[in-house]
Amino acid sequence: MHILITLKPSIVLALSSDMALDQRIALDLAQIGIELSPLSAHYNDASCATHMGFLLGFSGAKEETMVHIVVALEHWFEKKLG
Repeated sequence: MHILITLKPSIVLALSSDMALDQRIALDLAQIGIELSPLSAHYNDASCATHMGFLLGFSGAKEETMVHIVVALEHWFEKKLG
């Protein structure tokens, strides 16, 4: 199973910073042991809001692992957006 998570441009703009939002999320979640590969890293223009997000499960991750990652992403957004 694969899950493609894309970030809505409105969210990207609301949480804009000096780096692509998916890269910022990946750095933050790495601090709690979750490794993510941001989609924006695969594009020349990392500021392009239409190419931000994550592909989960590509490396054969178990369903429980993907659920853990999705819950961690949910908590990250709740913390940042209130």
